[in-house]
Amino acid sequence: QEQEETAASGEEVPRLSPPSFVLGDPWSSIAASFEIHPGNYNWNYKDGDEMAGVIACGVHPLDDIEREKLKLPRYNGMEAVIYMLSTDVSPDMLIINVWDAEDIGNTQAETGAELTLYFPVSMLELEIGKVYEFTAVWAQEKLEQRGFYGDAGYTLVTE
Repeated sequence: QEQEETAASGEEVPRLSPPSFVLGDPWSSIAASFEIHPGNYNWNYKDGDEMAGVIACGVHPLDDIEREKLKLPRYNGMEAVIYMLSTDVSPDMLIINVWDAEDIGNTQAETGAELTLYFPVSMLELEIGKVYEFTAVWAQEKLEQRGFYGDAGYTLVTE
């Protein structure tokens, strides 16, 4: 409530945690979206004249837990589908690790692919039957501009 009152008064409200990511299928007539929340993160923000920080420790992307899965459409038998990635504050860098969904439960499995993207990026190619770990990085060099920096991990499982 205090943050809402501060925002209503026009004062800058510190971002206390990393933003969520929203994936949308640009080819769908339904315009459905899928939201991903950060699991692991190391977040630092200005709180007045002071700095504050939060560290959250989530599960490994391959831990065998119940997760909501993104069901990818099959467009003319394509193995991969393009999704739009959006968030209210884009990270400076996005590191993507990919595993086969069959590796769930084996946290020692080698990643099948690793890719590093630099923003602005808004399109991702996703494949059916994969586990994606997105590690987003908001650069410390932009602390004065943004009022925060840190990194956050997001996990997505497709079917």
